[in-house]
Parts: sequence; C-alpha cells; structure tokens
Amino acid sequence: MKFEWKHGLIWISCELEYEGKTIKADQCILDTGSASTALD
Repeated sequence: MKFEWKHGLIWISCELEYEGKTIKADQCILDTGSASTALD
C-alpha cells in the first residue's frame, strides 16, 4: 500500500468490492485518530 502525505494528511488509494462489483477510490484520507470507522 502506498501512502502519500499532502496538506498534513495521509492519503491512500483503496479498492472496495461489494456483490461482485469493484470500485477504486484514488483519494481517500487515512484517519488514524477516528473513534469509529466507515470501512471495516
């Protein structure tokens, strides 16, 4: 996994697969201090 540091935040690319369909998101922020998560 490639991490990129921009504007004081950690950015990553990720792929999500749901019901056989894959979506690639190139601009995701990695939140290391989150109390909960949107992706498990």
